[in-house]
Amino acid sequence: MAFVIADRVKETTSTTGTGTVTLLGAATGFQSFAVIGDANTTYYTIASQTGNEWEVGIGTYTSSGTTLARTTVLSNSSATQPSALNFSAGVKDVFVTYPAGRAIYGNATGSISTSDNAITRFDSAAGNIIQTSSVTIADDGAITAPQVGSVIPFYYANQAAFPSAASYHGALAHSHADGAMFFAHGSVWNRLLDDVTDVTVAQGGTGIGTTTAYSVVFTGTTATGAFQATAGPGNTGQVLTSNGAGALPTFQTSTAASKAYAQAMRILAD
Repeated sequence: MAFVIADRVKETTSTTGTGTVTLLGAATGFQSFAVIGDANTTYYTIASQTGNEWEVGIGTYTSSGTTLARTTVLSNSSATQPSALNFSAGVKDVFVTYPAGRAIYGNATGSISTSDNAITRFDSAAGNIIQTSSVTIADDGAITAPQVGSVIPFYYANQAAFPSAASYHGALAHSHADGAMFFAHGSVWNRLLDDVTDVTVAQGGTGIGTTTAYSVVFTGTTATGAFQATAGPGNTGQVLTSNGAGALPTFQTSTAASKAYAQAMRILAD
């Protein structure tokens, strides 16, 4: 089923009441509703030729029996919409129309929107096809939105689904697979830091999120490697002892030699 509009479509009917009308053939110089197509919908007007009864709505045409069902009533002479008008006896014209409530048109100056640069939108609550929004797009492409709970999703399934960072410099994107936000700069997507991501050494951090209380922290095994920490603060009387290249120093129990060495260092320091 499709919604179809066609020019110069007009027939007559003698149907009374509130139900589906039977069409009696095209008026002279007009097309029949057959051009709308079987089971398709269109805007219609039914108007009495002798009285003041009329109705505007959305109808469904059926080729078998050549009928038009009054599917959605938009307005009528008795203001009973959305209920159908109860037509009295007499011949009525039935034709395709363009309802005022569904029309898109400009104001006195020819503009559809009354706010400069405003984006127009559909307002289902008010039933308006076109309504000015508070979001604007300036001639240079700058987008402005009100600070009232604005929600702009940047969702992508993963980084592979991101658009080109070179083409969208400054854009934001969320990778659902990574649970992280990224921004486009320098033709690459850069991950934004969050409270579950350790700041790397290259980013000015340590590369580690937690350490043991009072432990000693050392640099990593490479220039940008994550920092390392001793297993703990050691015990009273222990000294921090080198284990050579490629291994962290550890706290070890002081030996006589080490005590003598420490004492000598104190003497020299004095």
